[in-house]
Amino acid sequence: MTKDTASFKAKLQGGFFGFWIKQWRATFLVLGLIVMLGLTALMSLPKESYPEVQLGMVSIATVYPGGNPREIDQLITQKIEKKIKNMDGVKKLTSTSRKNVSSILVELTDKVKATDMSSKIKDAVSQLSFPENVESPTVTEIDTPKDRLFTLLLYAENPAMDQHYLKTKANQLKAELEGKGAIDTIEIEGGNKYTLELLVDKQRIESLGLSLTQIAGQLQSFTSNQPLGNHQLGTMNYDFRIDGELKSEEELQALPILLGGGKSIPLGQLADIKKVYDDKDSILRVGTKEKGIGKAAVSLTFNKKAGASILSSSKQAKESIAAALKDAEYAELSSFYTLDLGAELSKDYNNLAVNMLSTMLIVFLIVGFFVGAMESFVATVSIPLAFFVTFFVLNYLGLSLNFLTNFSLIICLGIAIDTATVIIQGASENIKLGFSPMHAALLSVRTYKNSLISGTATTVIVFVPMLTLPGIMGKFLSFIPITIFITLLASLFISLTLTPALFSKFTKNGTNYTSSSEDENLLNPEEQALLADDRSDKTQLENAQASGVRERIFSAMISRYERTLTPLLKSAKTRITLILIPIILLIITVVFVSPRVGFLMMPKTDNEYLTIVLSAKEGTTTETLYAKTQQTESIIGKLPELSNYSWKLTDNTATLSIRIVPKEERERDSFAIEKEIEEQLAFLKQEGITVESKVQSNGPSDGAEIGIKLTASSIDELTELIRVVEDFKTFLKGVPGTKNVKSTAEESPGEFVFTLDRQKLALLNLTPRNFAPELYFSLNGIKAGSFTDNVETHDLKIKYADFTKEVSPDNLMGSFFSTQQGKVALASVGSYSFAPAISKISRDNGTITISVQSNLEQGAKAENVNAALTQFAQSYKFPKGVTYAKGGETEDNADLLNAMFMAFLISIIGIFAILVLQFDSYTQPGIILYSVVMGFLGATYGLWIVGIPYGMMFLIGFIALTGIVVNNAIILIDSANENQKLGYSRPQAIKESAKSRLKPILSTTLTTVIGMVTLTGDGMFAPLAWTIIFGLSVATMMTLFVIPALYEDEGKIRYLIARVILKPLVKLMLPTTGLGIVWGLSTMFGTPLFTGAFAMPFSLAFLIAGFLMLNRYGVQCNLQGTPGVVEKLMKLQLTNQQGTALNKKQLIKRVFFKWGLLIMPALLGAVLSGVAQATGIEMLGSIATAIVALLYLIILLGNLYSVWTNEKYQTWRDKRSATMMKKLDD
Repeated sequence: MTKDTASFKAKLQGGFFGFWIKQWRATFLVLGLIVMLGLTALMSLPKESYPEVQLGMVSIATVYPGGNPREIDQLITQKIEKKIKNMDGVKKLTSTSRKNVSSILVELTDKVKATDMSSKIKDAVSQLSFPENVESPTVTEIDTPKDRLFTLLLYAENPAMDQHYLKTKANQLKAELEGKGAIDTIEIEGGNKYTLELLVDKQRIESLGLSLTQIAGQLQSFTSNQPLGNHQLGTMNYDFRIDGELKSEEELQALPILLGGGKSIPLGQLADIKKVYDDKDSILRVGTKEKGIGKAAVSLTFNKKAGASILSSSKQAKESIAAALKDAEYAELSSFYTLDLGAELSKDYNNLAVNMLSTMLIVFLIVGFFVGAMESFVATVSIPLAFFVTFFVLNYLGLSLNFLTNFSLIICLGIAIDTATVIIQGASENIKLGFSPMHAALLSVRTYKNSLISGTATTVIVFVPMLTLPGIMGKFLSFIPITIFITLLASLFISLTLTPALFSKFTKNGTNYTSSSEDENLLNPEEQALLADDRSDKTQLENAQASGVRERIFSAMISRYERTLTPLLKSAKTRITLILIPIILLIITVVFVSPRVGFLMMPKTDNEYLTIVLSAKEGTTTETLYAKTQQTESIIGKLPELSNYSWKLTDNTATLSIRIVPKEERERDSFAIEKEIEEQLAFLKQEGITVESKVQSNGPSDGAEIGIKLTASSIDELTELIRVVEDFKTFLKGVPGTKNVKSTAEESPGEFVFTLDRQKLALLNLTPRNFAPELYFSLNGIKAGSFTDNVETHDLKIKYADFTKEVSPDNLMGSFFSTQQGKVALASVGSYSFAPAISKISRDNGTITISVQSNLEQGAKAENVNAALTQFAQSYKFPKGVTYAKGGETEDNADLLNAMFMAFLISIIGIFAILVLQFDSYTQPGIILYSVVMGFLGATYGLWIVGIPYGMMFLIGFIALTGIVVNNAIILIDSANENQKLGYSRPQAIKESAKSRLKPILSTTLTTVIGMVTLTGDGMFAPLAWTIIFGLSVATMMTLFVIPALYEDEGKIRYLIARVILKPLVKLMLPTTGLGIVWGLSTMFGTPLFTGAFAMPFSLAFLIAGFLMLNRYGVQCNLQGTPGVVEKLMKLQLTNQQGTALNKKQLIKRVFFKWGLLIMPALLGAVLSGVAQATGIEMLGSIATAIVALLYLIILLGNLYSVWTNEKYQTWRDKRSATMMKKLDD
């Protein structure tokens, strides 16, 4: 070993990367520490469905008993909105004013905390004054329910066991389990709350000298506890009180009602007592395939303790429930779970584990095919090690494992292995040449580290802007880049340190080697000397001896690739054709294919959950809707795929949640089942019931895909607005592909308006106040205390029996009311009329807004429906004060989509900056980024083939793809540059680079692509998986040919950039800079050249004059055979074909041909457009636009082809005028 070789060997083994191989014992300790810390972190990391984020929303609820929507909007909602709309931190206000209540949702900017803003809003609202009976506004911060476990539905097969009985049992179960073990709180829903109505005969009580208010007052006195204070007795203080609480209905019936004169009558003889269930409380019924339908039920929602793992808490809670339900008390009850987050999360983790294991197996097999089993094992180990580091860091940062972190790990599955695979393959090739395992690993790290670091940096950098996405979705998505950063950086560190150490330790130093002149020529002199030293005790094998089946396959593959690449690099025509193909395909894709792919934020996928919503007109009785729901139950119960269902009836809405069996156990998808249900429930629509059906979304977005917002300038236009809404609903229902068409307005049955005659009242010495209280009490009764059974407290209400069922305004008009003037019939002093009523008033940032919305049939394109809806809106004759704005899922997420687009652009700039730093060039990063175009083509055509639209998962997948596809190009370009340093010509350098990197590129692409295949069956992740699979596959195959072609013609690219882009920019910048200098001087010295009315004309004149002077000087220089100012800066010179000065004829022909090419297509387009307007044929106008665009495209591509294939770099006009723009450095 020579001194130089020993020095190089010491240098190679020293340093940061050499440390991990030489000090392998320390390396193994670090490896063990990673495993130990990772497993510990995995056990302690909280497992959740969704991460905890601040939603940035505050709600304001204000109750005004008896207030109608118009009054509440004017007296409450608008007051609050005006008070808070200009507060710092308020982004958007959405309000609803309906009967009795005002609701305002305040969306906050990302710069403020919801807790702080909630306090500020509360303080601001407290300063407002409202009408006397308005309750204080309730200001609440909206948060995600992070501690929910599941809901238990408790039901009985015995019809006699009604909801009240079930609620009793639910309360018993709650008392037994709440606060114990893993269970924190339990919320009970259902088991209708009721009011005890005391129905009295009006004539009878009046004959006894009583009134409703008198009876109500006596009941309140008899049934309320009276505190008597706290008093000392001996050495202790005791509370004293009168116990008036009722313990049973018997006590209530026996209560004495005083009649005067010392007489009384039991309440039971005076009133009929009736239970009236509250319509606003949920009626809950369930059914299962095994035990039938129509069972009364109550639901118990279980919440875990804060910070506890959802998986362990769910398991422990279910064990506690199962043990409790074994008691004889619950023997006749049955139950099932719904909204089971623990089960869903467990399923997600099982899928994650399966995906991880299957991907690792695939990686092992693929890498094993390329380099061998042992090498494959070393590379595969890097995946779990990187994940262990991720678990540790996530735990250290106080984060959790959730849906989004798991999703990020899945993205990294196929990416994290790439760096290890490249290092292992490089080391394996070095072993074959004869290097020792240590030197083979170190040289592989030395060769690839720059490319791998920059490649990882580009993959990481594309996700950085995702940290700044706006809105709630942006806050959720921020967990993706955090997890990906950690995993990929961990993978890079492990691949450059631990992986080479493992390879070096587990690979034996062979006794043979295979000589390869091509590979050896790529080594520098120091490496060649080290190779000779490592070979000194080894035997050389002939290629035939050394090559096995695998080597022969790869040798044939590389030879075939070389035979294809060699003529490509020699032919300029072939190169430019290959380069132009992606550009042409990109244009075709954007114009024709992308619109056919379509866009849906979160496409629906086949799953186990369906929702049916029955909505009746406002005012519909509970009994009416209940009967319709029972009809629906009988239909649902006949579904062969039914597992279970539950339905909840509240006010005028019944919501059915249906669970069908897993898709492995059924022949139909959930969309076919949904369609069947919708068809069978069509009869309800004819009866005035709105039926809305949909398959549950897998993602966070489950809104309407189609929508339009209709607005009114004032409350006076609300009636017209509602009419317009009905027109839009009717239109949208007729558009193919739409379903569940609805609006945010609610139909009202109308109202009866009673008008009292002021003159007649005056004659009787009465006012409306003499009638209003008794009218109200007659219709609604009077609250008269409360009654507590063994479940909960119920209100007591006393009413006239005459007004317990249907209340007719005619009956009311015939009623007599007691006044100081005696009994007066309402009909004698008043009349009534029927009028339409407003059910609610909705505002969006203060503007009255009603949205018309629609879901899409499976397979329908949102773009087609939106286009039809927009065209209808544009042609619709809106009444004065009414207009429209775009809505729907895509429009609602416009800020997020725009931010993601900007994030992508910033990512591209970031990648470009990193590559400029690595290659010290602007052209080569541009060549590398050309692969992004090819990735987009592959992804788009892939989605088109499999029938999946663009969406959120595509956007995330393409951002990831952008970081991945450039890696192969980086490796190719970096290796070619190194080859040029060794003395290779440009064509030979890129060819040798492509040959030597073919195996690493193919293996890393295959590992990523096949690793993603396991996700294609998941409805949520399928768009992302197909995006990466098709995008990376197409980009890789084209990169292997297009990138070498671009690298070979890098000089032409620089020439075109200088001539086509930089030259015009400089020509524009020089006069602009001069204008800036003159403006600065005139401002400095007070010269009024750029002020007042002369500013704009003078500036334009200055620019035009400067531009003309530059051109005139340039023409003079061209005629004299010298470069002009701009040309000299660009190192270009316009000459004739012999390289000498132009003559005037050549110059005129050149100018004429240039402006002819620019103007003629536009003139043709103008003529065709004029004909289209004259004839009224709209299609002719579209054809004209297409022809003009096509002509300009042909001119552009034709000129590009001409420059590329011409030795003198001549465009069409150069050839026609016998001129050329030559480079001065030639």
